[in-house]
Amino acid sequence: MRKTGYEIMQSLIQHKPVGDPVYDFIQKKRSEGKCGKEAMIAGLNKFLRIYYGRVTELYDSITEELVFCSRI
Repeated sequence: MRKTGYEIMQSLIQHKPVGDPVYDFIQKKRSEGKCGKEAMIAGLNKFLRIYYGRVTELYDSITEELVFCSRI
């Protein structure tokens, strides 16, 4: 799983998306003096935090909707 995440970060760096928070974070870490690998792993951690937050938000909204529907 770590290797897959590392490859995703490599792909992200190659494509240089504009306005992407993870790409911007990686570039910020590189400008702070972290080597490429450290910056990519930090970017991967940021990506996972964002992903977890979005999935949790979606799960909570679905669960809330199911509870509301079961009361009707």
